[in-house]
Amino acid sequence: MAVDVQRPDAELEERLAERTTELREAYDQQAAIAEILQLINDSPGDSAPVFDAMLDKAISLCGAAFGTLMVYDGERFNRVATRGSEGYRRFVDLTREQQPVHGPNARLSRILAGERVIHIADLMADPAYKEGDPYPRALVHVGGARTLLGVTLVKGEVIRGVIAIFRKEVRPFSERQIALLQNFAAQAVIALENVRLITEQQQRTRDLEEALDQQTATTKILQVINSSPGDLSPVFDAMLEEAMRVCGAAFGTLLTYDGERFTRAAVRGGERFMEWARNHPPVCRPGNVPTRILEGERVVHIADLAAEPRYKDGDPNTRARVDLAGARTSLAVPLLNGKSVRGILTISAARFARFPTGRSRCCRILRRRRWLPWRMRG
Repeated sequence: MAVDVQRPDAELEERLAERTTELREAYDQQAAIAEILQLINDSPGDSAPVFDAMLDKAISLCGAAFGTLMVYDGERFNRVATRGSEGYRRFVDLTREQQPVHGPNARLSRILAGERVIHIADLMADPAYKEGDPYPRALVHVGGARTLLGVTLVKGEVIRGVIAIFRKEVRPFSERQIALLQNFAAQAVIALENVRLITEQQQRTRDLEEALDQQTATTKILQVINSSPGDLSPVFDAMLEEAMRVCGAAFGTLLTYDGERFTRAAVRGGERFMEWARNHPPVCRPGNVPTRILEGERVVHIADLAAEPRYKDGDPNTRARVDLAGARTSLAVPLLNGKSVRGILTISAARFARFPTGRSRCCRILRRRRWLPWRMRG
């Protein structure tokens, strides 16, 4: 009887090829993980390059056609990285502005319900598609997806997002590919946590800087008060200058109020505006800052003075601030003694929308110092 010596050799070669493929895949996966971890270390506080590289690696190593990574803010999922064909980009654009309401069988609903891995071999056979959910139907017919693998980004029990990859054909992902995507998801959580921790540290640093600014400014004003007993004029000058310095303002005015009328006690700005201010006392008019303060507003923030109706209507004070001083953005707070308005402190910037990012900080600084002149009198 003849012995087939080639058959064992063929089986051995097949097993060897399979093992070689497994080792190559394992090496590629480890190299990808190392690269992502290095990106996390090299990009503190910036998760965008990490997410982009992570999605690229996940799509490539898992044999997917396209994918997305979304971060959950507690209310909705927001895409932070997307890779795909023209059809998938159309799908992304279609769902970018308004996230649709999903049925209970939709993948995002399932994630919020607690599922950590969602693997749908055929999206057209999935209950959400058959029930007519517009989101999976658009994903199939516009985006061109047929097989889906999604893994939740989760920290403890808190959902932080989801990473999802897709194939254009019906071809389920392997257990090894599912495990790899889970690994990428864990790294995405690390990147998100790094950003959170760095953001918190930066906020603490800003808070300390703010406290130091406040202490420095208050010390200077107290020194002026001690050196000028009974004379508020240098105190008002110092208050206005410190407010402008701390908040990065280019111009400012400090008004006092005696219960009937406002008086300019300090002015900083261009020579033309200061000359105009000396000859034009402040007047309460409907809708202007003094009136709004007297009516109870405690912060009056105007992002663009030139776009204000009062500027377009020819209000003299608004016109002077824009045309003579060059102001575009202003921030005003009342000077209070108890609940009584004793004046108004206004700072302005020459650039449009200068104060919105630091608005709350400037308001806190200005309003914490507002009582000093009145306390000196009492």
